[in-house]
Amino acid sequence: LTAKNTLVVNAADKNIWVSTKARVIKVQPLPTKINPDLSTSFGSYTLPLPAPHLSANIAIAVEIANILGASKRQIKEGIQKTVLAPHRMQPINLKNGGLIIDDVYNASPSATQQAILTLDHLARMTKRVPVLVFGQMNELGEFEESEHQKIGELIKKLKIKHVITRGPATKGLGIYCETNEQVLEKMQPFLNSKYLILMKSSRGWKMEEIIESISSQ
Repeated sequence: LTAKNTLVVNAADKNIWVSTKARVIKVQPLPTKINPDLSTSFGSYTLPLPAPHLSANIAIAVEIANILGASKRQIKEGIQKTVLAPHRMQPINLKNGGLIIDDVYNASPSATQQAILTLDHLARMTKRVPVLVFGQMNELGEFEESEHQKIGELIKKLKIKHVITRGPATKGLGIYCETNEQVLEKMQPFLNSKYLILMKSSRGWKMEEIIESISSQ
């Protein structure tokens, strides 16, 4: 890159090392509430989604939109229209004040780790007790055992005490359930304003059925 170019980078990513003559714009998400703030050189914005780990991507998009000539109004309207696919970090507010983060669309090791970190962050932010409902990460082949062990280590590190699991590779990580009906039963004590529940699972475990059952209660 030359001095005529602009480089936009995520300031929170410790793996990025920059040495260039180009103008460098560093973006930094500010996750101070459930819907995180973005601080950019073009202004501050609030995201309409509870996913701090996604905010840096959108902040970079804001900077690029600014470089391309978009107005603040256009950028703000675009951000407010941000919609994730169904069952991707979607907040579900229960009638009794309970809160569930529905992230059962799918589960890879990296996405699961980020979702659990978000659970920990949002639970501390909202002063709620974190609860993890975790369905096995499928299609990992020879890495199935080791990757689930890593998730277990993260759960232990973050001191998440309430864990409900489904799928044989999750045995030993929490309260194990053979069926979604059992998962729903074990979730009942946590469906209130004291707790923040993250549901994270591969599609094969059909945990969206649990979401539907809870929503209809």
